[in-house]
Amino acid sequence: MNNVKSLLLALAISVVAIGAPIAVAIREAHEQSYRIESMRALSYARDVINRTDETTLQVMFAADTLRKSGAPPCSPASIDLMRRFDLTSSYVQAVGHVEGDKLVCSSMGNTRPIPLGPTLAHTVNGAAIREAPDLPGGQLGKLIVLQFGDLAAIIHRDLPIDTTTNEPDVALAVIQQGSRALIAARGFVDPRWVDRLAGQHETGFVDQGYVVAVARSNRFQSAAIAAIPVTYLNNRSADLAWRLIPAGLLAGILATAAILYLARQQLSLVGALRNALKSNELFMVYQPVIDMQTGTWVGAEALVRWRRATGEMIRPDFFIPIAEKNGLINKLSQKVLELILHDTTRFLHSHPHFHIAINLSASDFNSPHLAEKILASLEASGLRPVNLIVEITERGLLDVHRAREITQRLQGRGIEIAIDDFGTGYSSLSYLESLRLDFLKIDRSFIESIGSGAPISLVVPHIIEIAHTLSMKIIAEGVENEAQRDYLANRGVQFAQGMLFAMPMTCEDMVAAIRAGDVANSAYPAHA
Repeated sequence: MNNVKSLLLALAISVVAIGAPIAVAIREAHEQSYRIESMRALSYARDVINRTDETTLQVMFAADTLRKSGAPPCSPASIDLMRRFDLTSSYVQAVGHVEGDKLVCSSMGNTRPIPLGPTLAHTVNGAAIREAPDLPGGQLGKLIVLQFGDLAAIIHRDLPIDTTTNEPDVALAVIQQGSRALIAARGFVDPRWVDRLAGQHETGFVDQGYVVAVARSNRFQSAAIAAIPVTYLNNRSADLAWRLIPAGLLAGILATAAILYLARQQLSLVGALRNALKSNELFMVYQPVIDMQTGTWVGAEALVRWRRATGEMIRPDFFIPIAEKNGLINKLSQKVLELILHDTTRFLHSHPHFHIAINLSASDFNSPHLAEKILASLEASGLRPVNLIVEITERGLLDVHRAREITQRLQGRGIEIAIDDFGTGYSSLSYLESLRLDFLKIDRSFIESIGSGAPISLVVPHIIEIAHTLSMKIIAEGVENEAQRDYLANRGVQFAQGMLFAMPMTCEDMVAAIRAGDVANSAYPAHA
């Protein structure tokens, strides 16, 4: 059933692995296309507002110069100056003097007053924007007047929006903020779009079938709007998606192939592990535990290894999680206990003070029959409970009430308990106080930090202090150099294991090393 679930999960993940890159490709195509089209619209809006600002500045300069010249209105000197502005300005078509609602004289030299149209809007600097009738003959088309006091400039109404666009149906407009008055417009423009600025200098969005950009003037109360039909965005997005989807599909297929391969490997490993539990592929190695004061070997941690029939070695950190996930961990732990007793029973009979530490999973530790199974195995082998230490990680102590029940049952039968990899999991001081365990093992990651100056190195003395406060014996894992050994020994750590003292070895090699020492004692000299 677990295999079927794993296969279904793998298939589900495969569907996601293929679908997700395609979805990402489509989304990325749309986002890239929107960025391109919105930047295009914004460039149009910027060009329009720059033209508008430049036109306004030229008119303001002409008005200011005419006033400062001192020439009487409509005098030959004044008309001559207006004509010079007319000729040199790139945006202004004519400059003239206003009386009432009429242009009474101008750079065009006309003598008949020209009536001006109604006021469309006022700017913050006091200018009036007015409609203007066609000039005589209508040759210049529809015009607009920008009036400063009694001076005015005539410009083409569409001059600010006469910007070059790549798309023929782009809408452009110049609008007054606040009043929403359209000064010039080409195509469909919603005046309410200017409100989207909301204090910003520029903004972009999609609305009413358009990619819209709005840019306001830095000097005046005017703003420019550019709107590109959303069809351009959709066409660009579709074109880009068709280019990105094959890459996404290929990535999805490769990810799916990898997932299915790993799933198949894991499923095959589950079957192989089941077979290993029945065959001789699993074996034990033992890493000695030394007394820090005397340097003698007082015990060893039993570590399971898996060598397949092909000779391939499978790492414990790979196959143990597979055993936990597929309901094989209890059988694996039972097999480990059998191998330990097979390897060490004869030796432990002759060396009764030596101990072997066995690692149990959280699932093992929470089993109500754990103590009975261990004691029955020890009794069958003729060994004493003191020959075995049970090691459990912090993960196995999450249910403190259940953990207390199990620990008390084991300790009541004489089996000591160690908390493994302390400091990397979930336990707190209150947990340890409540459980009253026998050994605390400091994880190798903390030991490696000793002398490094890393912040994590500050944790080690606190862990040692906790153990001393709770009267727990300490075992330091992963001791690799003399500096680490001296640091730990000077702080009262009783036991250690690591490459400085001995590598994991077979039971035969461990026994041979011990027998090469002083076998008359209950503890045995360490050999590197």
